[in-house]
Amino acid sequence: MNRVAFAILMALVALGLVACGSDRGDEPSTPATSRTAVQAGEGSLLIANLNAITERDLASGAETVLLSLPEPSAFVLDPSASPDGTRIAYVKQPPPKVEDGKFDAGSDLWVMNRDGSSPRAVFVHVQPNQLVRFPRWEDDTNILAIVQEISTEDGITRVVYTLERIHAESGEREKLLEDVLAFDVSPTQGTHATILG
Repeated sequence: MNRVAFAILMALVALGLVACGSDRGDEPSTPATSRTAVQAGEGSLLIANLNAITERDLASGAETVLLSLPEPSAFVLDPSASPDGTRIAYVKQPPPKVEDGKFDAGSDLWVMNRDGSSPRAVFVHVQPNQLVRFPRWEDDTNILAIVQEISTEDGITRVVYTLERIHAESGEREKLLEDVLAFDVSPTQGTHATILG
């Protein structure tokens, strides 16, 4: 089957699925990718949009900008609310730069108050391209995050992904596990489950 015939077949299948889905009574058919597709409920969503963090109220759909970065080419990632709801941890990636002949696109861990006030750096990357990602609050004082470190030995580049505990006030770091690509915090406060890769 050539590409044109395959594309036509896929278009017909998609049309058939849409047609079948329209006979579901009063169930709304909203595209999953639409920002309005989020179902109403209690609480709110924290959303990272390039260089801003917004909060979307699930009941009303109203959005509030909590943080907006003034620097061009900088962006924010991975917002996470503390268990007591008073603070938000997030990753800030400053604009890439070349310093001493080395390219650096590293990222840093920041914390701000829940209303977006008083943002401050907790952990600033100390080597080029060191990344911190996926912050999750372990409790109201400690943040778990994956720190990616790149090293070169004998011409071979090695990347290590380490799950670390980072104190939200002092920035003190404690290595917990290596080779962690993803993790989440379990419902039991103070414990964490990891997915090793």
